[in-house]
Amino acid sequence: MNLLDTTNPEAPTFTTEDLTITILGGVKLGGLDKLRVTLKVEHEDNPPIRQNLDLYHSSQVGKLTEQIAGLFELPTETIQETVEELTSELEAWRMNQLELLSKPKTEKPTLSGTEKTKATKWLKAPKLMERTQDLLGQAGIVGEETNRLLLWLVMSSRKTARPLHAVSLASSGVGKTHLQQTLAGLLPPEDVLEMTSLSGNALYYFKGDELKHKLLLIEDLDGAEEVLYPLRELQSKGRLSKTVAVKGPRGTLRTEILEVEGPVSVAAATTKETIYSDNANRALLLTLDESAEQDKRILDYQRKLASGKIDQEKQIEARKLLQATQRLLEPVEVQNPFAESLGLPSQVFTQRRANQLYLDLIGAITFYHQHQRETKAGAIQTSPEDIEWANKLAAPVLLRKSDELSGACRSFLEELKFHLKRNKQDSFTSHEIRKPLRIPYSTLKRYLLQLRQNGFVEVAGGDRKNGFTYRITEPKEYEELKNGVQTALDEALSKLLETTETEG
Repeated sequence: MNLLDTTNPEAPTFTTEDLTITILGGVKLGGLDKLRVTLKVEHEDNPPIRQNLDLYHSSQVGKLTEQIAGLFELPTETIQETVEELTSELEAWRMNQLELLSKPKTEKPTLSGTEKTKATKWLKAPKLMERTQDLLGQAGIVGEETNRLLLWLVMSSRKTARPLHAVSLASSGVGKTHLQQTLAGLLPPEDVLEMTSLSGNALYYFKGDELKHKLLLIEDLDGAEEVLYPLRELQSKGRLSKTVAVKGPRGTLRTEILEVEGPVSVAAATTKETIYSDNANRALLLTLDESAEQDKRILDYQRKLASGKIDQEKQIEARKLLQATQRLLEPVEVQNPFAESLGLPSQVFTQRRANQLYLDLIGAITFYHQHQRETKAGAIQTSPEDIEWANKLAAPVLLRKSDELSGACRSFLEELKFHLKRNKQDSFTSHEIRKPLRIPYSTLKRYLLQLRQNGFVEVAGGDRKNGFTYRITEPKEYEELKNGVQTALDEALSKLLETTETEG
């Protein structure tokens, strides 16, 4: 039985009794007058045939049919039938995808009177951030207190004029995707678009305001390389625009502009911080907790869940309440009367973008408190409490943007410092630390090279033949950097509070 398998839309496969045909790069949704594809045709152990063609072009199809029949010694009639069936299947699949994209929006679900009252009361009660933190824990998110609260604010900011974006960084298998998906599951489903694989033009084919004030959840940036540029444009400008040539009814070409409105909030995950630096510069970088303590917390939770000691009804209630509060947040203008008194620590790189991220984070916190903040001239006003919370949450992010090392290399260096201090060592060899730190040799070699290039580690003795001995040049540099960032934020806030009290 011939079968078109579209599980991977970037490489659908069409299987017959004799052939396996893979459509490399999938099928472009635009331009229905063409069906351009790149085919990889395989038959038993023969070398595959790869061919780019338009399946609506009879001479191109005829040449491919003859090539397949000749090289694989198969009947020409059989190949013709296979290609015709493949064309029909792809045509039907493309039309189905276009219908899905053009489906009218489903009506926004409404809250019952009781749900609305409960959610409103919860949003108006004091200590909203602390209670949100507790409720996220009750909803089943283990540990990651700072990261989960930051991500929650990022996702909530999708309804603002300047949404935040986040990139979660961690090694493979740590749970960065799980954290994103769990938090996104606490939002109204109609506000979330989860994407695992995107073609370069995918974002341009959304209709008008279909993406406006949505959360785009990207499981792994590695699967979205082709869409990174339009994604950056959407993040920076809040809209997308592209000019395409379209054939009219009589075959004449005309120009058509594809426009997609934003803004959107983007949450993505990756293991490769440096590769996606352009996108990461527009986002809050969240380095996930890979410590042994976090491992223990997760393992304990998994065991309690398996033994029935987790109150799942309580979890469901927490999730429902968080989702209800999100439905009550409405787009509203935010003004920060203290903005001119704020500044970033001098240690922070890329000051312009980091400063905007810092101000946007304050705005997102104010927005989240919209049921508690004073309104002037139609805009809610930032309070000093919002800035204080922004400083608490932004400190790790700004520290990350002040560090010369990648997140993974920094984690290694801090773990190495702890290991040496615990064992009362001033120097080390790669052989001595590889097993205790449980790190592959190739990774260790890469980290040591980066640390030496940046002056954090130097050669203390040895040679290439017998192995080098290393020592850390400045054991307290990270603590000093951390204290410098936090002190600068605290001092700016203290001055602001003094000024406010004086004026009051």
